[in-house]
Amino acid sequence: MGSRLALFAAVLLLVACSPSTPPPKSQGQTSAASGGSSAGAAPAKASPGAARKAAAEARRKAKNRRIIGEVRAILKAKHSPLPELQRKNTDSREHPTAQVVNDTPYRLDVWFAGPCSEKLNVPAKGSAEVQFCPGAYHIAAKVDTPDFLPLVRENQDFELGIHYVLRIIIRAQPKTIIKRSKR
Repeated sequence: MGSRLALFAAVLLLVACSPSTPPPKSQGQTSAASGGSSAGAAPAKASPGAARKAAAEARRKAKNRRIIGEVRAILKAKHSPLPELQRKNTDSREHPTAQVVNDTPYRLDVWFAGPCSEKLNVPAKGSAEVQFCPGAYHIAAKVDTPDFLPLVRENQDFELGIHYVLRIIIRAQPKTIIKRSKR
């Protein structure tokens, strides 16, 4: 299990540093065009816009860490494989989108843990859509009942210009979601 988590961290690091996502600017980085100070001069006071950006980035990073932690906990527990996502090509080069269709009588929580982590709460018999940056993600899904195991798909690649669809159903003889045995 530890090697799986190490691989997950390595994949996240590789994706975060991939050429498709620009590297984050360090807080002290300024340019001459933006009025940056020269070496040795006193640093300029941050503008309110820069402070809001920094706060938003801090919230995004905290959200990423929280979602990745939740997916790691699900990976450590007993789980079943998540079904294959359907891919639909689009004519654009926009960020990938994922539509989650919940055909169960239960609320469904879905975590996308990767470069731009997201969590969806999908109502029973409902659907939700999310757009995020491309890269490799671990996906976990869990219905709001203890009768079924969580579902996990590791290292799902999301590519530019692709719309993904994930449909979760419960059949009379569960195949998509495996029912827990009573002990």
